[in-house]
Amino acid sequence: MTFNSDNTLLNLMARPALLVKDSRILLANPAAQQMLGTHIENEDVRLALRQPEVVALILGNNPGHTKITGLSTRGSLWEVSCHHLEDGHRLVTLEDLSVQASITRAH
Repeated sequence: MTFNSDNTLLNLMARPALLVKDSRILLANPAAQQMLGTHIENEDVRLALRQPEVVALILGNNPGHTKITGLSTRGSLWEVSCHHLEDGHRLVTLEDLSVQASITRAH
């Protein structure tokens, strides 16, 4: 599988998304770059995300998802999903659940 940053589907996604292989972030869509910084491409996922639960999910053998706090701002709530693609690539998407969690707490 080959990926080209100019025409990848990642760039069409509204939520932050990463393409990872062998613990390296190969591509980050504009939403992910805005959230995590443009420097994250080609970085080790352990240094770029610094969340043990997320790193374990991405580097693990099984696809899945986890919820974490504080990824973007203090108290923010995120769901991180990891999908296994061919050739060992991982598609990682991040969904901000902070607003939903805030509404739930208010009721």
